[in-house]
Amino acid sequence: MREGQNSRETLTGEGSHSPMSGSVPDGPLPLESPFYVKHPVLQERAYEEVRKPGALIRVRAPRRWGKTSLINRILAQADAYGYHTAQLNFREANLSIMTDLDELLRWFCATIAQQLQLKPSIDQVWDQDVGGKVNCTTYLQTYVLSRIEQPLAVILDDVHQIFEYLSVAQDFLTLIRFWHEEANNLEVWGKLRLVITHSTEVYIPLKLSQSPFNVGLPIQLPEFSLNHIQDLAMRYGIDGFTSMKGAENLAKMRALLGGHPYLLHLALYRLSRQDVAIEQLLMDVPTLISIYRSHLDNCLVMLKRRPKLEKALKKVVISNNPVRLESILAYRLESMGIVVLRGDQAILRCDLYRRYFRDRLGQG
Repeated sequence: MREGQNSRETLTGEGSHSPMSGSVPDGPLPLESPFYVKHPVLQERAYEEVRKPGALIRVRAPRRWGKTSLINRILAQADAYGYHTAQLNFREANLSIMTDLDELLRWFCATIAQQLQLKPSIDQVWDQDVGGKVNCTTYLQTYVLSRIEQPLAVILDDVHQIFEYLSVAQDFLTLIRFWHEEANNLEVWGKLRLVITHSTEVYIPLKLSQSPFNVGLPIQLPEFSLNHIQDLAMRYGIDGFTSMKGAENLAKMRALLGGHPYLLHLALYRLSRQDVAIEQLLMDVPTLISIYRSHLDNCLVMLKRRPKLEKALKKVVISNNPVRLESILAYRLESMGIVVLRGDQAILRCDLYRRYFRDRLGQG
């Protein structure tokens, strides 16, 4: 296209007329989605690891970063191997479950049995005298693993939800480590393949010999690079980033959004539909008409519910240098995707968050 054309035309091309423009990017991408950005090396490692007896895979990335899209593909690969599969999302567990180890473990067992279409029979195993950890282990071994021929891949999504509940988290996470190690002692435990996702570093005290976060295969999803963004733009039917002016705008978008997968998907989707021009996208972030208004306001609501977290972010917003924060607060901000941690110091992930939170938190 000629550079003399306006930016809206240059950066939308035929996207608004393309069947590839898809639906609003909100939530996991379907397996057949043309907009899923693959990480071939990481995915192949995960596919190989899940085949190993007693495998443990740990996927870490901030919220709305593509963790669930990845694990859905790991599950699909496990299905292709002929494995049984089950998926538990800790966001779905009631507060009463999260705060009581026995209830959490019963929920864990019942959910797996339900997804495998097995008769729960939990009360036949549960003996209050021996404790929930022994009961849960016995149930998995006797009523699940011993009754299936093929391996069982279990996804534990958003495990960081239990980090808030110290004693429950400590017991549950040490149990995961125990199951992983039991594959070396009993053949039946080799059938269990665990995939854990979490949005931040674990910030609860665990002995190295009991933690599941220093064994197995770690996967940390990266930011989108300029090449990722350009490739994704073409999938959305946008070809205007190839010109000199387009490359400049691409770099500006990367600086604004910091390689954040969800924010970039939304920007390219809206550009492809001609809902917004590139100049508007780059300029009106702090305003009421920004395409990110809902996302940003939701982040602000989460901060307002935790005054200490809001105060910590304010320190980062008003500083021109990396800021040292209390570890737990830093990890929580990282899990929201707002900051990047460099050692024990935090900086804002991108200019989007600086502009927005500077206006909301930078005064007073």
